[in-house]
Amino acid sequence: MDDRGILRFDNPLRAGRHLLPWSFLFAPYALRPNVKATGFLQPIQHMVGGEAGEAFAMYAGQFNAGGLSLTCAATDVFATHNGTPAWRHYFHSLNWLQHFVASRRNLHAHYALRLLGRWAKCAARSVDVEALATRVMALASDGQALARQCEPLLQNEFLQIASVQASRLAKITPRNAEAAVMKAVALLYAITAFRGLEALRPSATQLLQANIDKLILADGGHVSREPEKLVAVLAMLLPLRKAMKAGHHAFPVNSVERMLPMLGLFVPGDDGLTQLKGSDRQRDMVKAIIEMDEIRAKPLAIAPHSGFARLSQNTACLIVDTKQRCEMEFSNGPERLFRNINLTHSLGTTADLRQSSQGSLLHVKLDDGSTRTCFLAGDGADLRVEDKHNGTCQLLFEIHPEVKVSMLRAGAGLMMVTPGRTVWILSWRGGDLHMEQNGAILKITNSNQDRVNWAMKKQTRVVKSQGRKAGSTRDLLS
Repeated sequence: MDDRGILRFDNPLRAGRHLLPWSFLFAPYALRPNVKATGFLQPIQHMVGGEAGEAFAMYAGQFNAGGLSLTCAATDVFATHNGTPAWRHYFHSLNWLQHFVASRRNLHAHYALRLLGRWAKCAARSVDVEALATRVMALASDGQALARQCEPLLQNEFLQIASVQASRLAKITPRNAEAAVMKAVALLYAITAFRGLEALRPSATQLLQANIDKLILADGGHVSREPEKLVAVLAMLLPLRKAMKAGHHAFPVNSVERMLPMLGLFVPGDDGLTQLKGSDRQRDMVKAIIEMDEIRAKPLAIAPHSGFARLSQNTACLIVDTKQRCEMEFSNGPERLFRNINLTHSLGTTADLRQSSQGSLLHVKLDDGSTRTCFLAGDGADLRVEDKHNGTCQLLFEIHPEVKVSMLRAGAGLMMVTPGRTVWILSWRGGDLHMEQNGAILKITNSNQDRVNWAMKKQTRVVKSQGRKAGSTRDLLS
Protein backbone atom coordinates (compact mmCIF):
# COMPACT_ATOMS: atom_id res chain seq x y z
CA MET A 1 0.00 0.00 0.00
CA ASP A 2 1.48 3.36 -0.97
CA ASP A 3 1.33 6.60 0.93
CA ARG A 4 -2.06 7.41 -0.59
CA GLY A 5 -3.61 4.21 0.77
CA ILE A 6 -3.79 2.48 -2.66
CA LEU A 7 -3.01 -1.21 -2.81
CA ARG A 8 -0.32 -1.94 -5.43
CA PHE A 9 1.43 -5.13 -6.60
CA ASP A 10 4.83 -5.34 -8.20
CA ASN A 11 3.89 -8.64 -9.87
CA PRO A 12 0.78 -8.42 -12.16
CA LEU A 13 0.17 -12.19 -11.84
CA ARG A 14 0.11 -11.83 -8.08
CA ALA A 15 -2.39 -9.00 -8.43
CA GLY A 16 -4.62 -11.11 -10.68
CA ARG A 17 -4.55 -13.93 -8.17
CA HIS A 18 -5.83 -11.64 -5.42
CA LEU A 19 -8.50 -10.11 -7.63
CA LEU A 20 -9.76 -13.43 -9.02
CA PRO A 21 -12.69 -13.79 -6.57
CA TRP A 22 -13.95 -10.33 -7.53
CA SER A 23 -13.43 -10.88 -11.26
CA PHE A 24 -15.51 -14.07 -11.01
CA LEU A 25 -18.48 -11.93 -9.96
CA PHE A 26 -18.14 -9.93 -13.16
CA ALA A 27 -17.62 -12.95 -15.45
CA PRO A 28 -20.83 -12.27 -17.42
CA TYR A 29 -19.42 -8.89 -18.46
CA ALA A 30 -16.07 -10.44 -19.43
CA LEU A 31 -17.92 -12.76 -21.82
CA ARG A 32 -19.55 -9.96 -23.77
CA PRO A 33 -19.20 -10.64 -27.50
CA ASN A 34 -16.36 -9.14 -29.46
CA VAL A 35 -18.84 -8.49 -32.26
CA LYS A 36 -22.40 -7.30 -31.94
CA ALA A 37 -25.43 -7.81 -34.15
CA THR A 38 -26.91 -4.41 -34.93
CA GLY A 39 -29.69 -5.28 -37.36
CA PHE A 40 -31.20 -7.74 -39.79
CA LEU A 41 -29.85 -8.70 -43.19
CA GLN A 42 -31.03 -11.74 -45.13
CA PRO A 43 -33.92 -13.93 -43.90
CA ILE A 44 -33.15 -17.65 -43.58
CA GLN A 45 -36.11 -19.97 -43.88
CA HIS A 46 -36.31 -23.16 -41.83
CA MET A 47 -36.53 -26.32 -43.96
CA VAL A 48 -39.64 -27.70 -42.25
CA GLY A 49 -42.14 -25.43 -40.54
CA GLY A 50 -43.48 -25.91 -37.05
CA GLU A 51 -47.01 -26.61 -35.85
CA ALA A 52 -49.23 -23.64 -35.07
CA GLY A 53 -51.14 -25.70 -32.51
CA GLU A 54 -48.01 -25.97 -30.36
CA ALA A 55 -47.71 -22.17 -30.32
CA PHE A 56 -51.29 -21.84 -29.06
CA ALA A 57 -50.57 -24.48 -26.41
CA MET A 58 -47.45 -22.67 -25.16
CA TYR A 59 -49.30 -19.37 -25.11
CA ALA A 60 -51.83 -21.06 -22.83
CA GLY A 61 -49.06 -22.36 -20.56
CA GLN A 62 -48.87 -25.94 -21.81
CA PHE A 63 -45.39 -27.00 -22.89
CA ASN A 64 -45.07 -30.29 -24.80
CA ALA A 65 -41.87 -32.12 -25.74
CA GLY A 66 -40.47 -35.63 -25.70
CA GLY A 67 -43.85 -37.19 -25.00
CA LEU A 68 -44.27 -35.08 -21.84
CA SER A 69 -46.71 -32.22 -21.31
CA LEU A 70 -46.21 -29.77 -18.44
CA THR A 71 -48.43 -26.87 -17.47
CA CYS A 72 -46.54 -24.03 -15.84
CA ALA A 73 -46.06 -20.29 -15.94
CA ALA A 74 -43.90 -18.85 -18.69
CA THR A 75 -41.54 -17.53 -16.03
CA ASP A 76 -40.84 -21.07 -14.80
CA VAL A 77 -40.55 -23.13 -17.96
CA PHE A 78 -36.76 -22.79 -18.26
CA ALA A 79 -36.05 -23.11 -14.55
CA THR A 80 -38.28 -26.06 -13.68
CA HIS A 81 -36.78 -29.43 -12.78
CA ASN A 82 -40.02 -31.35 -13.27
CA GLY A 83 -39.46 -32.17 -16.92
CA THR A 84 -37.39 -35.05 -18.27
CA PRO A 85 -33.88 -34.39 -19.67
CA ALA A 86 -35.31 -34.67 -23.20
CA TRP A 87 -38.03 -32.15 -22.34
CA ARG A 88 -35.54 -29.65 -20.91
CA HIS A 89 -33.11 -30.19 -23.79
CA TYR A 90 -35.80 -29.38 -26.33
CA PHE A 91 -36.78 -26.08 -24.75
CA HIS A 92 -33.18 -25.00 -24.22
CA SER A 93 -32.39 -25.82 -27.87
CA LEU A 94 -34.79 -23.03 -28.97
CA ASN A 95 -36.31 -25.20 -31.69
CA TRP A 96 -39.73 -24.31 -30.28
CA LEU A 97 -39.41 -20.92 -31.99
CA GLN A 98 -40.51 -22.54 -35.26
CA HIS A 99 -44.00 -23.14 -33.86
CA PHE A 100 -44.55 -19.44 -33.25
CA VAL A 101 -43.40 -18.70 -36.80
CA ALA A 102 -45.95 -21.21 -38.09
CA SER A 103 -48.81 -19.52 -36.19
CA ARG A 104 -48.30 -16.27 -38.16
CA ARG A 105 -49.68 -14.17 -35.29
CA ASN A 106 -48.10 -10.94 -34.14
CA LEU A 107 -49.22 -11.63 -30.57
CA HIS A 108 -47.36 -14.96 -30.62
CA ALA A 109 -44.22 -13.27 -31.97
CA HIS A 110 -44.16 -10.91 -28.98
CA TYR A 111 -44.83 -13.76 -26.57
CA ALA A 112 -42.04 -15.86 -28.11
CA LEU A 113 -39.50 -13.06 -27.70
CA ARG A 114 -40.58 -12.59 -24.08
CA LEU A 115 -40.01 -16.32 -23.56
CA LEU A 116 -36.63 -15.97 -25.22
CA GLY A 117 -35.69 -13.17 -22.85
CA ARG A 118 -36.68 -15.37 -19.90
CA TRP A 119 -34.56 -18.18 -21.36
CA ALA A 120 -31.53 -15.87 -21.66
CA LYS A 121 -31.75 -15.09 -17.94
CA CYS A 122 -32.11 -18.73 -16.89
CA ALA A 123 -29.94 -20.60 -19.38
CA ALA A 124 -26.63 -21.96 -18.14
CA ARG A 125 -23.57 -21.22 -20.25
CA SER A 126 -23.03 -24.17 -22.54
CA VAL A 127 -19.62 -25.40 -23.63
CA ASP A 128 -21.14 -27.92 -26.04
CA VAL A 129 -20.58 -26.91 -29.65
CA GLU A 130 -23.59 -28.80 -31.01
CA ALA A 131 -25.95 -27.23 -28.45
CA LEU A 132 -24.70 -23.71 -29.10
CA ALA A 133 -24.76 -24.20 -32.87
CA THR A 134 -28.36 -25.42 -32.73
CA ARG A 135 -29.36 -22.33 -30.75
CA VAL A 136 -27.57 -19.93 -33.09
CA MET A 137 -29.22 -21.49 -36.16
CA ALA A 138 -32.63 -21.30 -34.47
CA LEU A 139 -32.07 -17.63 -33.64
CA ALA A 140 -30.83 -16.80 -37.14
CA SER A 141 -33.76 -18.53 -38.88
CA ASP A 142 -36.95 -18.70 -36.80
CA GLY A 143 -35.84 -16.13 -34.22
CA GLN A 144 -35.13 -13.34 -36.68
CA ALA A 145 -38.42 -14.03 -38.47
CA LEU A 146 -40.25 -13.39 -35.19
CA ALA A 147 -38.13 -10.41 -34.17
CA ARG A 148 -38.87 -8.59 -37.42
CA GLN A 149 -42.55 -8.43 -36.33
CA CYS A 150 -41.78 -6.70 -33.00
CA GLU A 151 -41.00 -3.17 -31.91
CA PRO A 152 -37.37 -1.87 -31.79
CA LEU A 153 -36.98 -2.42 -28.04
CA LEU A 154 -37.68 -6.15 -28.32
CA GLN A 155 -35.57 -6.33 -31.47
CA ASN A 156 -32.59 -4.85 -29.64
CA GLU A 157 -32.98 -7.34 -26.79
CA PHE A 158 -33.18 -10.15 -29.33
CA LEU A 159 -30.06 -8.98 -31.18
CA GLN A 160 -28.16 -8.84 -27.89
CA ILE A 161 -29.10 -12.46 -27.15
CA ALA A 162 -28.07 -13.53 -30.66
CA SER A 163 -24.76 -11.66 -30.33
CA VAL A 164 -23.88 -13.37 -27.05
CA GLN A 165 -24.70 -16.84 -28.38
CA ALA A 166 -22.74 -16.32 -31.62
CA SER A 167 -19.74 -14.92 -29.74
CA ARG A 168 -19.68 -17.82 -27.30
CA LEU A 169 -19.87 -20.27 -30.17
CA ALA A 170 -16.98 -18.54 -31.94
CA LYS A 171 -14.76 -19.00 -28.87
CA ILE A 172 -15.28 -22.76 -28.45
CA THR A 173 -12.93 -25.24 -30.08
CA PRO A 174 -14.81 -28.15 -31.72
CA ARG A 175 -13.68 -31.65 -30.79
CA ASN A 176 -14.24 -33.32 -34.17
CA ALA A 177 -15.15 -32.68 -37.81
CA GLU A 178 -18.89 -33.01 -37.22
CA ALA A 179 -18.84 -30.40 -34.47
CA ALA A 180 -16.57 -28.16 -36.56
CA VAL A 181 -19.01 -28.21 -39.48
CA MET A 182 -21.93 -27.41 -37.18
CA LYS A 183 -20.02 -24.52 -35.65
CA ALA A 184 -18.98 -23.09 -39.01
CA VAL A 185 -22.46 -23.40 -40.52
CA ALA A 186 -24.11 -21.83 -37.46
CA LEU A 187 -21.74 -18.87 -37.54
CA LEU A 188 -22.43 -18.39 -41.25
CA TYR A 189 -26.15 -18.45 -40.42
CA ALA A 190 -25.61 -15.60 -37.95
CA ILE A 191 -23.36 -13.65 -40.35
CA THR A 192 -25.93 -13.96 -43.14
CA ALA A 193 -28.94 -13.08 -41.00
CA PHE A 194 -27.55 -10.28 -38.81
CA ARG A 195 -25.69 -7.08 -39.56
CA GLY A 196 -22.47 -6.46 -37.62
CA LEU A 197 -21.02 -9.99 -37.51
CA GLU A 198 -19.04 -9.82 -40.74
CA ALA A 199 -15.74 -10.07 -38.83
CA LEU A 200 -16.53 -13.73 -38.13
CA ARG A 201 -16.85 -14.69 -41.82
CA PRO A 202 -13.18 -15.51 -42.66
CA SER A 203 -12.69 -17.89 -39.73
CA ALA A 204 -16.10 -19.54 -40.20
CA THR A 205 -15.49 -20.05 -43.92
CA GLN A 206 -12.04 -21.49 -43.33
CA LEU A 207 -13.37 -23.85 -40.64
CA LEU A 208 -16.10 -25.16 -42.95
CA GLN A 209 -13.75 -25.65 -45.88
CA ALA A 210 -11.21 -27.49 -43.70
CA ASN A 211 -13.73 -29.97 -42.24
CA ILE A 212 -16.56 -30.61 -44.69
CA ASP A 213 -14.58 -33.21 -46.65
CA LYS A 214 -13.81 -35.04 -43.42
CA LEU A 215 -17.55 -35.43 -42.91
CA ILE A 216 -18.78 -35.91 -46.49
CA LEU A 217 -17.18 -38.58 -48.68
CA ALA A 218 -16.20 -38.12 -52.31
CA ASP A 219 -19.42 -39.76 -53.52
CA GLY A 220 -21.54 -37.48 -51.30
CA GLY A 221 -22.25 -39.92 -48.49
CA HIS A 222 -21.80 -39.24 -44.78
CA VAL A 223 -18.80 -40.89 -43.13
CA SER A 224 -21.17 -42.67 -40.74
CA ARG A 225 -22.97 -44.27 -43.72
CA GLU A 226 -26.26 -43.23 -42.09
CA PRO A 227 -28.80 -41.56 -44.42
CA GLU A 228 -30.37 -39.61 -41.55
CA LYS A 229 -27.08 -37.84 -40.82
CA LEU A 230 -26.74 -36.96 -44.48
CA VAL A 231 -30.23 -35.43 -44.33
CA ALA A 232 -29.25 -33.47 -41.21
CA VAL A 233 -26.24 -31.90 -42.94
CA LEU A 234 -28.27 -31.02 -46.03
CA ALA A 235 -30.97 -29.50 -43.82
CA MET A 236 -28.31 -27.14 -42.45
CA LEU A 237 -26.59 -26.30 -45.71
CA LEU A 238 -29.48 -25.78 -48.14
CA PRO A 239 -31.23 -22.85 -46.34
CA LEU A 240 -27.83 -21.19 -45.82
CA ARG A 241 -26.87 -21.60 -49.48
CA LYS A 242 -30.19 -20.13 -50.60
CA ALA A 243 -29.88 -17.15 -48.25
CA MET A 244 -26.25 -16.46 -49.21
CA LYS A 245 -27.19 -16.57 -52.88
CA ALA A 246 -29.99 -14.05 -52.25
CA GLY A 247 -27.48 -11.86 -50.41
CA HIS A 248 -25.02 -12.10 -53.32
CA HIS A 249 -22.44 -14.13 -51.40
CA ALA A 250 -20.70 -17.16 -52.86
CA PHE A 251 -21.31 -20.39 -50.99
CA PRO A 252 -17.89 -21.48 -49.67
CA VAL A 253 -18.09 -25.24 -50.47
CA ASN A 254 -19.48 -27.41 -53.29
CA SER A 255 -20.46 -30.40 -51.13
CA VAL A 256 -24.18 -29.94 -51.71
CA GLU A 257 -23.80 -30.77 -55.40
CA ARG A 258 -22.52 -34.26 -54.60
CA MET A 259 -24.72 -34.83 -51.54
CA LEU A 260 -28.04 -34.40 -53.38
CA PRO A 261 -27.47 -37.31 -55.83
CA MET A 262 -26.39 -39.45 -52.87
CA LEU A 263 -29.60 -38.59 -51.04
CA GLY A 264 -31.50 -39.61 -54.16
CA LEU A 265 -29.91 -43.05 -53.91
CA PHE A 266 -31.45 -43.45 -50.46
CA VAL A 267 -35.00 -42.45 -51.51
CA PRO A 268 -36.83 -45.48 -52.94
CA GLY A 269 -39.70 -43.54 -54.47
CA ASP A 270 -42.05 -42.28 -51.76
CA ASP A 271 -40.05 -39.30 -50.46
CA GLY A 272 -38.97 -41.35 -47.46
CA LEU A 273 -35.54 -42.66 -46.56
CA THR A 274 -34.49 -46.23 -46.96
CA GLN A 275 -34.73 -48.21 -43.73
CA LEU A 276 -31.47 -50.07 -44.29
CA LYS A 277 -29.59 -47.91 -41.80
CA GLY A 278 -32.13 -46.94 -39.19
CA SER A 279 -35.68 -45.66 -39.09
CA ASP A 280 -37.64 -43.63 -41.60
CA ARG A 281 -38.51 -40.62 -39.45
CA GLN A 282 -37.56 -37.74 -41.74
CA ARG A 283 -40.12 -38.01 -44.50
CA ASP A 284 -41.12 -34.32 -44.27
CA MET A 285 -37.50 -33.17 -44.26
CA VAL A 286 -36.58 -35.37 -47.25
CA LYS A 287 -39.57 -34.05 -49.18
CA ALA A 288 -38.56 -30.45 -48.38
CA ILE A 289 -34.99 -31.09 -49.53
CA ILE A 290 -36.16 -32.62 -52.80
CA GLU A 291 -38.44 -29.63 -53.42
CA MET A 292 -35.58 -27.21 -52.70
CA ASP A 293 -33.27 -29.02 -55.11
CA GLU A 294 -33.20 -26.57 -58.00
CA ILE A 295 -31.49 -28.89 -60.50
CA ARG A 296 -33.43 -32.05 -59.55
CA ALA A 297 -30.26 -34.11 -59.22
CA LYS A 298 -30.42 -37.60 -60.69
CA PRO A 299 -30.07 -40.30 -58.00
CA LEU A 300 -26.63 -41.86 -57.79
CA ALA A 301 -26.55 -45.46 -59.06
CA ILE A 302 -23.50 -46.68 -57.15
CA ALA A 303 -21.51 -45.08 -54.33
CA PRO A 304 -18.15 -46.86 -54.02
CA HIS A 305 -16.93 -44.86 -51.02
CA SER A 306 -20.15 -45.09 -49.02
CA GLY A 307 -20.83 -48.68 -50.09
CA PHE A 308 -24.34 -48.50 -51.55
CA ALA A 309 -25.95 -49.24 -54.90
CA ARG A 310 -29.36 -48.48 -56.38
CA LEU A 311 -31.03 -50.52 -59.10
CA SER A 312 -34.01 -48.60 -60.44
CA GLN A 313 -36.17 -49.73 -63.36
CA ASN A 314 -39.60 -48.33 -64.15
CA THR A 315 -41.29 -47.97 -60.73
CA ALA A 316 -39.24 -50.71 -59.01
CA CYS A 317 -36.24 -49.85 -56.86
CA LEU A 318 -33.67 -52.07 -55.15
CA ILE A 319 -31.25 -50.42 -52.69
CA VAL A 320 -28.26 -52.53 -51.65
CA ASP A 321 -25.72 -52.06 -48.89
CA THR A 322 -22.67 -53.47 -50.66
CA LYS A 323 -20.46 -53.42 -47.58
CA GLN A 324 -22.30 -54.94 -44.64
CA ARG A 325 -24.07 -58.29 -45.16
CA CYS A 326 -25.43 -57.21 -48.58
CA GLU A 327 -28.59 -55.97 -46.91
CA MET A 328 -31.26 -54.92 -49.42
CA GLU A 329 -34.57 -53.09 -49.60
CA PHE A 330 -37.06 -53.62 -52.42
CA SER A 331 -39.95 -51.32 -53.27
CA ASN A 332 -42.38 -50.66 -56.10
CA GLY A 333 -43.16 -46.96 -56.37
CA PRO A 334 -44.47 -45.80 -52.98
CA GLU A 335 -45.04 -49.40 -51.84
CA ARG A 336 -42.25 -51.09 -49.92
CA LEU A 337 -42.19 -54.86 -49.97
CA PHE A 338 -39.32 -56.09 -47.83
CA ARG A 339 -35.91 -55.71 -46.35
CA ASN A 340 -33.54 -58.62 -46.90
CA ILE A 341 -30.55 -59.28 -44.68
CA ASN A 342 -27.92 -61.75 -45.70
CA LEU A 343 -26.99 -63.05 -42.26
CA THR A 344 -23.28 -63.57 -42.75
CA HIS A 345 -20.48 -61.79 -40.96
CA SER A 346 -18.66 -61.03 -44.20
CA LEU A 347 -18.05 -57.55 -45.52
CA GLY A 348 -18.32 -56.50 -49.14
CA THR A 349 -15.05 -55.85 -50.94
CA THR A 350 -16.03 -55.04 -54.53
CA ALA A 351 -19.25 -54.08 -56.27
CA ASP A 352 -19.84 -53.79 -60.00
CA LEU A 353 -23.01 -52.31 -61.48
CA ARG A 354 -23.94 -52.59 -65.15
CA GLN A 355 -27.03 -51.07 -66.70
CA SER A 356 -28.61 -51.56 -70.11
CA SER A 357 -31.99 -51.47 -71.78
CA GLN A 358 -32.59 -55.04 -70.57
CA GLY A 359 -32.10 -54.08 -66.93
CA SER A 360 -29.58 -53.51 -64.14
CA LEU A 361 -27.04 -56.12 -63.00
CA LEU A 362 -25.16 -55.81 -59.70
CA HIS A 363 -22.39 -58.19 -58.63
CA VAL A 364 -21.01 -57.97 -55.08
CA LYS A 365 -18.05 -60.00 -53.83
CA LEU A 366 -17.58 -60.54 -50.11
CA ASP A 367 -14.26 -60.95 -48.33
CA ASP A 368 -14.89 -64.64 -47.58
CA GLY A 369 -15.36 -65.47 -51.25
CA SER A 370 -19.16 -65.38 -51.19
CA THR A 371 -20.98 -63.43 -53.90
CA ARG A 372 -24.40 -61.91 -54.48
CA THR A 373 -25.67 -61.16 -57.99
CA CYS A 374 -28.85 -59.11 -58.47
CA PHE A 375 -30.71 -58.50 -61.72
CA LEU A 376 -33.66 -56.13 -62.07
CA ALA A 377 -35.39 -56.32 -65.45
CA GLY A 378 -35.95 -53.21 -67.51
CA ASP A 379 -39.69 -53.17 -66.89
CA GLY A 380 -39.13 -53.40 -63.13
CA ALA A 381 -41.38 -56.47 -62.88
CA ASP A 382 -38.71 -59.15 -62.44
CA LEU A 383 -36.04 -59.29 -59.71
CA ARG A 384 -33.63 -62.23 -59.62
CA VAL A 385 -30.92 -62.85 -57.03
CA GLU A 386 -28.25 -65.53 -56.77
CA ASP A 387 -26.29 -66.01 -53.53
CA LYS A 388 -23.18 -68.20 -53.50
CA HIS A 389 -21.74 -69.18 -50.12
CA ASN A 390 -18.92 -71.39 -48.89
CA GLY A 391 -20.94 -72.66 -45.95
CA THR A 392 -24.34 -72.48 -44.34
CA CYS A 393 -26.16 -69.22 -44.85
CA GLN A 394 -29.55 -67.90 -43.92
CA LEU A 395 -31.48 -65.24 -45.81
CA LEU A 396 -33.89 -63.24 -43.71
CA PHE A 397 -36.74 -61.21 -45.23
CA GLU A 398 -38.46 -58.57 -43.13
CA ILE A 399 -41.81 -58.06 -44.85
CA HIS A 400 -43.36 -54.60 -44.74
CA PRO A 401 -46.25 -54.58 -42.21
CA GLU A 402 -48.81 -53.53 -44.84
CA VAL A 403 -47.95 -56.39 -47.23
CA LYS A 404 -50.13 -59.51 -47.03
CA VAL A 405 -48.30 -62.84 -47.40
CA SER A 406 -49.73 -66.29 -48.18
CA MET A 407 -48.22 -69.58 -49.39
CA LEU A 408 -49.21 -70.98 -52.78
CA ARG A 409 -50.19 -74.60 -53.22
CA ALA A 410 -47.53 -77.23 -52.45
CA GLY A 411 -44.99 -74.55 -51.59
CA ALA A 412 -44.71 -73.49 -55.22
CA GLY A 413 -44.17 -69.89 -54.19
CA LEU A 414 -45.20 -67.13 -51.85
CA MET A 415 -47.78 -64.53 -52.81
CA MET A 416 -47.25 -60.96 -51.58
CA VAL A 417 -50.07 -58.44 -51.99
CA THR A 418 -49.39 -54.74 -51.45
CA PRO A 419 -51.91 -52.18 -50.14
CA GLY A 420 -52.42 -51.07 -53.74
CA ARG A 421 -53.45 -54.63 -54.67
CA THR A 422 -50.28 -55.26 -56.65
CA VAL A 423 -49.33 -58.96 -56.53
CA TRP A 424 -45.76 -60.28 -56.43
CA ILE A 425 -44.65 -63.91 -56.32
CA LEU A 426 -41.55 -64.84 -54.33
CA SER A 427 -39.97 -68.11 -55.43
CA TRP A 428 -36.72 -69.81 -54.42
CA ARG A 429 -34.45 -72.73 -55.15
CA GLY A 430 -31.57 -74.28 -53.20
CA GLY A 431 -32.98 -73.65 -49.73
CA ASP A 432 -35.83 -74.22 -47.32
CA LEU A 433 -38.25 -71.43 -46.43
CA HIS A 434 -39.79 -70.89 -42.99
CA MET A 435 -42.39 -68.29 -42.06
CA GLU A 436 -42.40 -66.64 -38.64
CA GLN A 437 -44.53 -64.05 -36.87
CA ASN A 438 -47.53 -64.64 -39.15
CA GLY A 439 -45.52 -64.02 -42.28
CA ALA A 440 -43.71 -60.89 -41.07
CA ILE A 441 -40.38 -62.75 -41.16
CA LEU A 442 -39.26 -65.20 -43.87
CA LYS A 443 -36.12 -67.31 -43.60
CA ILE A 444 -34.42 -69.26 -46.38
CA THR A 445 -31.64 -71.64 -45.32
CA ASN A 446 -29.34 -73.04 -48.00
CA SER A 447 -29.70 -76.70 -46.87
CA ASN A 448 -26.12 -77.81 -47.60
CA GLN A 449 -26.02 -76.30 -51.09
CA ASP A 450 -23.49 -73.73 -52.18
CA ARG A 451 -26.03 -71.35 -53.68
CA VAL A 452 -29.55 -70.04 -53.23
CA ASN A 453 -31.55 -68.57 -56.08
CA TRP A 454 -34.63 -66.51 -55.40
CA ALA A 455 -36.82 -64.22 -57.46
CA MET A 456 -39.62 -61.68 -57.21
CA LYS A 457 -42.00 -61.43 -60.18
CA LYS A 458 -44.81 -58.95 -60.55
CA GLN A 459 -48.07 -60.46 -61.74
CA THR A 460 -49.97 -58.87 -64.62
CA ARG A 461 -53.17 -60.63 -63.62
CA VAL A 462 -54.75 -61.43 -60.28
CA VAL A 463 -53.31 -64.61 -58.77
CA LYS A 464 -55.92 -67.09 -57.61
CA SER A 465 -56.28 -67.71 -53.93
CA GLN A 466 -54.25 -70.24 -52.00
CA GLY A 467 -55.11 -73.82 -52.91
CA ARG A 468 -55.23 -73.26 -56.67
CA LYS A 469 -52.49 -74.74 -58.81
CA ALA A 470 -49.54 -72.39 -59.20
CA GLY A 471 -46.91 -72.19 -61.92
CA SER A 472 -43.48 -73.74 -61.61
CA THR A 473 -40.87 -71.79 -59.71
CA ARG A 474 -38.25 -72.84 -62.24
CA ASP A 475 -39.77 -70.44 -64.79
CA LEU A 476 -39.01 -67.50 -62.51
CA LEU A 477 -35.43 -68.52 -61.79
CA SER A 478 -34.25 -69.52 -65.25
